[in-house]
Amino acid sequence: MSTAPETLNVKLRPAEQQRDLLKDIRADLDSALLDIVKANGNVKMLKATTCSYDPRSGCFTFKLEGAFKGGLSREEALYEQVAKQISGEQKEWDPQKGYIATPGDPMPPLFWEFNSNGERYTIVGANRGRSVIAARADGKRYKFKAEQIALHYAKKGPACTSSAFSGC
Repeated sequence: MSTAPETLNVKLRPAEQQRDLLKDIRADLDSALLDIVKANGNVKMLKATTCSYDPRSGCFTFKLEGAFKGGLSREEALYEQVAKQISGEQKEWDPQKGYIATPGDPMPPLFWEFNSNGERYTIVGANRGRSVIAARADGKRYKFKAEQIALHYAKKGPACTSSAFSGC
């Protein structure tokens, strides 16, 4: 019995081959779209997003997402919406006066920077599930609860831009 590792010739199923090909096509599209953004000064961002594929017909489509300079991307617009919801007035029940409107916790502005677990993050947007999306310097993105960020921002204030979760 040999202890040397053997090379296995694994044949990919057609669906796996198509998925790998579509990933390559998306990467090529993103690089081509980046060239378009660089060539056009009015465009802030273009990217290929959701891909759908019909294996019966062999057809596939990519959704194209973009934003003009001065405009907000979808994630940035969702963040603004979440910030308004979190920061907006909340109603509390007072037995004598009924419902009383009280201000909610303020949300930090887009691109606010903070530290969490020794890593530095920048808020880049939100998703539809009300999670705040923050990116590290290497581009990897993470989700944080909007309420957690708002609560800490309210305690530390806007002057605290160095670390939201590990103290300023």
